Amino acid sequence: RRPRLASLILVNFHSTTAPLIFLNTPERILFAIICSAQEHNFTFSTQTSSKMKTIYRTTTGEAITLPNRLACGRQPGEHPSENNMKETKPSVTLPSQVVTLDQVRTTLKKQILDLQRPQIDLVLLYLRKLAESMKSPPLDTDWESFGSLIGKARESIGPLNLVSVVDRPTEVPMLTGNATEKDDNWMLILLAALYRLSPVLNEGYRKSLFRTLGTKLREAGLANTRLLETFYGATRGVWNDSEFVKLVAILDMYFVRFPDHQHSGARIGTGESRYKECTALKSLLDFSEQIGKSIADIGEWLWISVLHDEFKVITKPGQELDNPFSYTPYLKDLRLVGRSAYSAANNPNMHLFIHAIGSALGVQRSKNAMINRNSEACPDTIENASVFAYVLILAKEKSGDGDMSSQDWLRVWKEGGSKMNEALFKVYNIWANMEQMRPGTVGELVRSRAIAKLNPVNF
Repeated sequence: RRPRLASLILVNFHSTTAPLIFLNTPERILFAIICSAQEHNFTFSTQTSSKMKTIYRTTTGEAITLPNRLACGRQPGEHPSENNMKETKPSVTLPSQVVTLDQVRTTLKKQILDLQRPQIDLVLLYLRKLAESMKSPPLDTDWESFGSLIGKARESIGPLNLVSVVDRPTEVPMLTGNATEKDDNWMLILLAALYRLSPVLNEGYRKSLFRTLGTKLREAGLANTRLLETFYGATRGVWNDSEFVKLVAILDMYFVRFPDHQHSGARIGTGESRYKECTALKSLLDFSEQIGKSIADIGEWLWISVLHDEFKVITKPGQELDNPFSYTPYLKDLRLVGRSAYSAANNPNMHLFIHAIGSALGVQRSKNAMINRNSEACPDTIENASVFAYVLILAKEKSGDGDMSSQDWLRVWKEGGSKMNEALFKVYNIWANMEQMRPGTVGELVRSRAIAKLNPVNF
């Protein structure tokens, strides 16, 4: 069987005009094997294991076993529908104490202004009491997610309607002082800001956030915005509490549904909870909007196995991806899954594909997109991306080639020749001439790969 398989590879390689640039990666070889198999009346069977795939000749039933995936596999992530969420709201455990919002507000305000490290129970108690005081405009329709009724049409609801609250009795000492409802404006933004700052490791970015968040706090009524940086330093570690993180998530979900709420300005911090560890999904949604093509249209341009596999993971039906008011964007902070199926780490090829194209189109966010060091993408992802990037550039330039279908371009990619070299040369030149990006970014990766590929020795 192996000599026959080798001859299939040789037949395919000798019958094409593809330049050598295409034939130097394992995934391309697998692609060539599959193409040869199809040309020799082979079809894929459903008999697969985690490591191997069997194909059969349709005329004789002869079998050949091929690698199912090349050294690019990862542990599978989880989808929210797999978490037995049907008709069950996420739960949050919160301190329960017979005190008023005014008492808790006064106590927390005093600790903040005195730069004291607050008990997490005090923070949770304040957010609970504040959330209990919030009421929305009447809902225009029933609000449901994964079978759970959050609110009925014409009903006014609060953030805690989104979850099942488990009471935990507590006794937090209360202090006296002066605080009013107006203080809620900046106190909520401050707590949300600390959530946003908590995972930031880059000092330059953190300082930039201090300035941005400080401006927002000043607008909300906090006179001394410099206390943000000092208070952040004094309270590091407090903001990783799982119940605090859940409250941030449900507040953001609430403000997305009611963007005109008086406290929705807190989304400058809570917004980081939406699509957390869903980078590949969010990138795909943004990319679709940016280039004006549907998710299904994008799927037609994915020609290597790992891209196709990851695309199927991201677009798995039944996950409420078309519902902007679903629990899905908050699957991480609401602890709906253990490992997100939508992360860049779980989908490194889709992440690279999207942002490599974005880099060619001049999107700065794509150039700055970080690459997960523990999830290496397959090499041919960049070549596949270069073709789609070329087509999108041609479409902008009103070129006739920009109107060719994905299947037309797939044939060009398989056959190689001058048209394919032209596409590669144009896109790789764009990547090679980008400004130097910091290490670990998509921009730097495609730039360095393009410079290497454009070397006459390789091209």
